[in-house]
Amino acid sequence: MPIPPLKRSSVELALENLLPELDRIKAGPHESTKYDLLWKGYRFPPKVVVTTAAKIEHGIDLPESEFSGGTHPGQANAVLESLRFLIVPKQSKPVHLALELFGRYSRKEVFATMEIQYDPQQQHLNVGLPPQCKDGGYFIFITLNKEELDPAHNYADQLFADQFIWVTRRDVTEDHKDYVNLRLPETRVSLFVRTTPREDFVYAGNSTTSTRRSPASIFETNDGGRLSFFATWTCVSPASALACFNLSKNDL
Repeated sequence: MPIPPLKRSSVELALENLLPELDRIKAGPHESTKYDLLWKGYRFPPKVVVTTAAKIEHGIDLPESEFSGGTHPGQANAVLESLRFLIVPKQSKPVHLALELFGRYSRKEVFATMEIQYDPQQQHLNVGLPPQCKDGGYFIFITLNKEELDPAHNYADQLFADQFIWVTRRDVTEDHKDYVNLRLPETRVSLFVRTTPREDFVYAGNSTTSTRRSPASIFETNDGGRLSFFATWTCVSPASALACFNLSKNDL
């Protein structure tokens, strides 16, 4: 049975109705296997959302077994994305990185922990936020002394003994899937820091989740009048800046 035409308002009402029962739904046979609909920080099984919205808008019973939850035209995920809802891969259990805390590593060594082949010519692996890893987490690389970098990459990152503030490239959008995922409590965020571009990075561990700022305050306009993503995290294993990052007093 094809999915009938749906309005965004019907899907929004379906989400509101499903929210109180979300834990029960996800614990049963209706849980999704590959993708979720992300709405207001909650993950919904897309096919359940579609069947509920169809009931609201058309008064029909649309069994989940009679339509696909895929991304091709006419399938559940594609229908929901066409209505400007965000469909994201399911979060797998974060993996333990085979790295020594506070040890120094090159980008190539870091990416190898996730079986990502590093190529220094690939800009998306060297500038900005690298692609999402297979466990749903992210690597964040910070260079503190940016004098040798292109001025376009001179972001106002700040590092403290047990906390860091990370600023993205300009003109990012709040609803981009990577920046949505970064705000989710279950997302692994691993921090790598160096003082200058000539050094390897120090693995500073993963961030805790309770200290991430709320989505409402996470996007701010920078000095150039362009939107950037400002995130504050606390390292899982706080230590003094000297011990944590093997920095000399002259580096701070």
